[in-house]
Amino acid sequence: MIYSEPLFNQISRFLDSVGMGFILCGLYIAVKVLFRIFGKGKITVAVSDGVFCVLTAFVSFFYMLLENSGTVRFNLVVGQLIGGLSLYFTVGRFILRLLYLIADGINALIRGVTYPIRLLAVGVFKLPLKLIKALCKAFGNIKKPHIKQTDENVDKKIKLL
Repeated sequence: MIYSEPLFNQISRFLDSVGMGFILCGLYIAVKVLFRIFGKGKITVAVSDGVFCVLTAFVSFFYMLLENSGTVRFNLVVGQLIGGLSLYFTVGRFILRLLYLIADGINALIRGVTYPIRLLAVGVFKLPLKLIKALCKAFGNIKKPHIKQTDENVDKKIKLL
């Protein structure tokens, strides 16, 4: 005889999986916004997406392991997909655009705050470099007799060989 769960337990697990898909999609949106602020490279975004997919797969696997004693039920996988897609295609796009605007504002604020610091740092480093270049140019024309002797000694040694 095959044991079947009561319908109430199946529905509650399905709704739990929908909620988990909703939460995982929300975390994905948060990760996308963080990379909009901090990470600019396409490679870093691709790697982070891959890592997020692997972590999501582990979370889903352990959820199914705890809920169903290791058996994978199709309705739980579908529930997670429904939860994630429902968030992304309904409210998620609006939230993502809004958070992108906020992230761009944060980037502009960071650039505005760090711009004077960068100018100061460039000025602090460029001034000594210009001074060193001017001194090297001024003293670069001085003849160094020991270098000429070294060159002559090298030429003599080469002739002896």
